[in-house]
This record gives sequence, C-alpha cells and structure tokens, in this order.
Amino acid sequence: MPQDFTYSEFPVVVLIDDPKDHRDLIQSDFHDQYRNLTIKTMMMLRWLDSHCTGASYAMKIDSDVFLNIQNLVRLLMDPATPRDNYMTGLVWWSLPW
Repeated sequence: MPQDFTYSEFPVVVLIDDPKDHRDLIQSDFHDQYRNLTIKTMMMLRWLDSHCTGASYAMKIDSDVFLNIQNLVRLLMDPATPRDNYMTGLVWWSLPW
C-alpha cells in the first residue's frame, strides 16, 4: 500500500487492484451487512455451481472464525464423510472448557 493513502482510502484501492491481481473477487447487488449473510452465502454457492463444477471441495469462512485445519483434513479424508452435497460446521456459544 502506498504510504500517502489514508486508511479510509485503502479499501477502494484494494477493490480496484484485487480483481486484476488475483481474479478472486465476486461482487453482487446487495448491501454487505449481517442481515444479508444468507444472500451472500447463496451468491457464493451460485457462483461455485457455475464456475467451479470440477471442484472437490469449497469452503466459506469469515475472518473472525478459527479454522482447525487438522480437524478439517481428518474430516475430509474420512471415508465415512459424505462426498455429495455435504455441509458441515460447528458453533460454540461459549468456550468448551
């Protein structure tokens, strides 16, 4: 990030440069706010369905979520884990200890 940009200008620069550099930004016509999380998830699933037909796995995770990679790999490698139309997740409402 150039030094002469203020924090408030930075997100605009990221949105301009990211699609050119990484081609991994998906945009849609809705406000990105908590009450629209279902819309955001459905847009992601629709995009995956049309652009990633050969993908074995896809994952949606937010920046405030801890991903236990060892557990994820163990789950995906387990022959008992379904291979079609499978979604998983766990919500901890309080610490487990």
